[in-house]
Amino acid sequence: MASHSFLLTYSVSPYTETDRQHQNQAVRLRQKLNRIEIEEWNKLETVETAFKGVVHLSETTITQKRNEAEDIAWNQIKEVMESLGAYKDTTVHVVMMVQGLGEIIEFKL
Repeated sequence: MASHSFLLTYSVSPYTETDRQHQNQAVRLRQKLNRIEIEEWNKLETVETAFKGVVHLSETTITQKRNEAEDIAWNQIKEVMESLGAYKDTTVHVVMMVQGLGEIIEFKL
């Protein structure tokens, strides 16, 4: 299993900008993501919506490793969204760079 350094940043938005419930859920999700503790993920002190850390990837090709890294990040963020019941009320845009895996990995939940 190979270890790769990564940098991840995210943006949280209400699913519907004008819906008060969605706006409130987005605020709660931002706050919870800001306090989350994930092993080998470290919040950057000066950028409140960014993490750096290490992911351990078992796949062999770069494409497979990129997909695996995306899955790891996607699952971590989805877990937080689901803990708040925010999955249908919010959207999270994520951009991730992983050492040795080329261009950015971009996805949304």
